[in-house]
Amino acid sequence: MRNIEIKLRRPDQRDDETLAAILDDAGATFTWQRHQRDTFWNTQNGWLKLREVVGDSDSVQAELIGYRRSAESSEARPSDYHIVKIDQPEALKAALDSTLGQIGVVEKQRVLWIWKQTRIHLDEVTGLGSFVELETVLRDIDESQGREQMQQCLALLKLEDAERFARPYLELQQQ
Repeated sequence: MRNIEIKLRRPDQRDDETLAAILDDAGATFTWQRHQRDTFWNTQNGWLKLREVVGDSDSVQAELIGYRRSAESSEARPSDYHIVKIDQPEALKAALDSTLGQIGVVEKQRVLWIWKQTRIHLDEVTGLGSFVELETVLRDIDESQGREQMQQCLALLKLEDAERFARPYLELQQQ
C-alpha cells in the first residue's frame, strides 16, 4: 500500500476535544481510541515494527508493519508499507529479537478519525507529548490528489503552521 503522510506537533490549543469538534463538523468519522505499543528492530531499509494494540475490549491484537519513506523532509511525503496480522506476537518478538536485534519501544495512546481517505491520528506519545499524524491513503486516487486532500485536511484542522517531523517517534525518543 501507499499513502501520503505527515507528522506534526499538536499545538497546545488543539486538544482532543477541539479537534474532535472540528472533525465532527467536517463529517469525519471517529473510529477508535486505543493504547499501542510499537517494538522496532534493526533493518537495512526502512523500518520494521510489531504493533500491539489493546482496544476497548482489552483484547490484544498485533500486526507487523514494514514501511519505507523519506526521513529527509518533514513535509508531506509518500510512504510504502506492508501490514501483516500476527496471532503469536510474543513468539514473533522472540524470533526478531534474536535475529535482527530490537532497537526500541514506543508507547502511545492513539485516537483515530477518518476524513475522506485521510486517517487522522491524535497521538499522546509517552515521553514526547502530543502529535497529529495524517495519512492519506492512495486507494482510488493518485499522489497529486492525495497531496491535495492532505493540504485540505491541514487547513481544516488549522495545522498548516504546526511544527513538522521527518523521523518516527522512536528516533525522536532517542534524540
